Amino acid sequence: MNFHNTRQLKKLNTEQVRAALRACGTATKAWISHLTSLSIATCGTILDEMVATGEAFESEPAPSDGGRPARRFTYNPDFQLIFALVIEHSGPRLRCLSRVVNAVGDVKEERSGAPEGAITYELLRTMAEQAAHRYPAIRAVGIGLPCVVQNGVVEGGVLPALENLPLGKKLAEDLGLEVLVDNDMLFTTYGFYARQEGNCGDTVAVLYFPKNSCPGSGAVVDGQLLRGATNFAGEVSFLPVGLTCSEQTALFSGGDRAKQIPVIARMAECVIALLNPSTLAVCGDAIQPEMLGEVRVLCAGQIPEKHLPRIEYLDDVESCYLSGVVSITMESLRYRLQSDPAKSEYRRFL
Repeated sequence: MNFHNTRQLKKLNTEQVRAALRACGTATKAWISHLTSLSIATCGTILDEMVATGEAFESEPAPSDGGRPARRFTYNPDFQLIFALVIEHSGPRLRCLSRVVNAVGDVKEERSGAPEGAITYELLRTMAEQAAHRYPAIRAVGIGLPCVVQNGVVEGGVLPALENLPLGKKLAEDLGLEVLVDNDMLFTTYGFYARQEGNCGDTVAVLYFPKNSCPGSGAVVDGQLLRGATNFAGEVSFLPVGLTCSEQTALFSGGDRAKQIPVIARMAECVIALLNPSTLAVCGDAIQPEMLGEVRVLCAGQIPEKHLPRIEYLDDVESCYLSGVVSITMESLRYRLQSDPAKSEYRRFL
């Protein structure tokens, strides 16, 4: 094994020990060895290194059975924090929501507010810098935006001041932190999937119908976020429903249910036929939960009953959006052999 592979193996072993101790809270090195299948000696070395850096600390020894008491280690959840920031539509205005979260999901701080001016690079950098000043243990920043984002580059939309800006790269350079920037629907979908994991299958989809903006969609297929070749997956406003994006915005900003329901159903049929999700969540302030009964009836006229997913109304979009940012940003700090984050499997965090 060459040096590069040895170093990779050490990082992978450390990540296994870290994950096991984080899951247990407190454990002996023998128990960590049992959970990870690594040798007791390897686990002991890694745990000692974690104690030296402050990521773990020694707690009271385990009860003795006659021999020398076993050392016990406790994970320090505040060793690494992440700053999650989301931009969302709130009626005709944009709103900023942020959280500082530790490694086990405890919220250390939560803030919200509507900026007086435009969403600019300077505003986002200042918010992240101030959070890092308040919490020096922040190691990564995750930002969700209501527009197309490809490899950290923003494609305009409702945020013209950020158009064509390599936001992720520029923030990472200026802040000296890991930075992840992505589309709001990707984060919301993953937040919904992670929260429902084990109850709704490995393939889920979300359809989002906001006022004052085009509909959007996101999907997790076989446990992985669907992005597409150019991060265009989920742009359902381009489906052939007989309406342009601006016409769809006008339709869902009004209150004509008789015209809205067939469009929702047509988009749902396309998503169901292409992705075959086990659960389809529909959300957004342009629709009401009682509309979904009619949507399902229309879908049943086109899709065989046995292939229809569970269709449900998602009323806490904001919570899924934030938890998706937290989950994926925390995952960006964890070592994996797959170096391309767009192809790595995001695992459940919350």
